[in-house]
Amino acid sequence: MRTEGPSCACGCPSFTLVPDRSLPAAEVEDVVPIEAHGIDPAGNSVGVLLFVQDGYLSEVEVFSFEGSKFAGLPDPGNVRITQWSAPDEVGARYVLNPWP
Repeated sequence: MRTEGPSCACGCPSFTLVPDRSLPAAEVEDVVPIEAHGIDPAGNSVGVLLFVQDGYLSEVEVFSFEGSKFAGLPDPGNVRITQWSAPDEVGARYVLNPWP
């Protein structure tokens, strides 16, 4: 796996992935099979989405919450897979494992 550089022009640290297509594609039901959240090097809250296209990793999107600025990619130790609640009576879901 290698990167192809930024995947967005907004200034976020999102980047495109270039998979080895000689390997078999994964059977994936969702375009975004995993969502995570954490903090960047300056302590800003960020979200992380992993995108898959045709069974291969294609992009890592890193986005800010509440208009915070970016201070680079979060350290993997500062990111956790987001666990969501079941929808409530109006369909809203809530993060069950927020950062302290």
